[in-house]
Parts: sequence; C-alpha cells; structure tokens
Amino acid sequence: MYTYNHVIYMVLDFLKISSDDAYYTPDHVMMLLNNFRAFVLKNKYEDGKNTPADSNYQTLKVNFEEVDRIEGLDCSGKYLRSINELPDSLNIGTPHFSGSDLFEEGMSVVSPARFRNVGFNKWMKNITYVTLQGGKVYLKSCNPLAYYLEEGTYRDIFNSPLEAAAMSGEYAVDENGNLCDPMQVEFPLEDNLLPLVMQYVVKELSGGLYKPKDSENNANDDLSELANFIRTYVKSPLRQQIDS
Repeated sequence: MYTYNHVIYMVLDFLKISSDDAYYTPDHVMMLLNNFRAFVLKNKYEDGKNTPADSNYQTLKVNFEEVDRIEGLDCSGKYLRSINELPDSLNIGTPHFSGSDLFEEGMSVVSPARFRNVGFNKWMKNITYVTLQGGKVYLKSCNPLAYYLEEGTYRDIFNSPLEAAAMSGEYAVDENGNLCDPMQVEFPLEDNLLPLVMQYVVKELSGGLYKPKDSENNANDDLSELANFIRTYVKSPLRQQIDS
C-alpha cells in the first residue's frame, strides 16, 4: 500500500510534466485525495453488490467506560461506551469489533435499532453485541464478564483516513491527538482504484489541462497517460528516492 507521500508526489510529478508553471501544495492534494477516495469507494460499493477489499479498511484502538444510557436512543441499562468519538464511517462494507480473546467468538455488530432489543436472552449470554451510535461504540451483553473489557479495536472504512490513522496507535501524535507526520500514513485504498482517484485529482487541479486519451470504443476511460505514468513511476529512481 502507498503512503500519502508516495501518492501526492506521483500527482505532483504528473502535473509538473503537464505544465512547467503550475504549483500545488501537498496539503491541498491530500485533501482532494481524501475527497475523491470517499467518492470512488461509495460509488463502487454503496449498492452492496461488491465486497470492499481489505486495503480500504482501517483499525482503531478503542477504550471504554461504563454508562447507563445511549445518546440518541430511548433506552437505558448497563453499557460500555468508547471514550473517544470515532471518525465518520463511509457506511460501506462490514465493520468488525475485536475485544479480548475471551469474547472474540461471541461478538456481533448490529444496527442501533436492533441493539435496543438484544442482550436480554439468557440462553445467548455469551454473545456481546456491538453498535455505533453518535460516533461512539457501545457494547451490551448478558455476560457480566463483558463489562470488564477496557479496550478493543474497531475496523471499518472511514471517511477521513487521517483521523482514523491518528486513533490507530500506529503513528506518532502530538498532545492534541493530531498526527505528527501525515505524509507517512498509508493511503487506505485498493491498488486498482488508485489510478482513478489520481485521475480525478489531476483533472481537478489541472483545470482541463490533462485530457486522457481513449482510442478504443469500449465505454471505458482507460486512463491512458496517467495509468502509464503510475506504472512507470513505481519502478523509477524518483520513487526509490522518496522511499528512502
């Protein structure tokens, strides 16, 4: 998987080839990459007919506190709630929660509407139910041991990859929880969609300067120059220089 550093400089290098006098900041390219990533993923997977690749997902660390109500739901009881609010989900694919090994086989992620009516069956006491409501993860179970759980991980496809990365525990953050070096974060997108996202970014920044060629009448955008540039760039000395 490519880092933001790799993808941003692939875009900037292509734009430089297209125009010698163009200048774009990495931060602006990063913002466009995130926006078009979300657009492309929603467009491909929102109908539920296809299964998103694992490389589109990110995993966050979640710490819990005990509460007696759920914000936004008319219900009360005993719950575990994540302390920090999670980034917005793209609502595609299948989220997954993992706790300790003790509960790994008995965790079920359900919708908030269903969450209100589960966790009461004593014959299913080993199942711990998980839902996402108001940006926070909630847990509920008939098993009293479940409420000793202090932390877990939540895996999903998020709208803001950088916010998710800051909560993953994999990257250095400052005292405010912000990433120290966003450029070194992996860009969570399957490889076959990367050229399309880059094409959108290049076209947005170039203002029509870049025009892909489509010499075949196959109703597809073959990405022509950009796709060839990406394939060449991966093996180029410049890519090796960025990696080092």
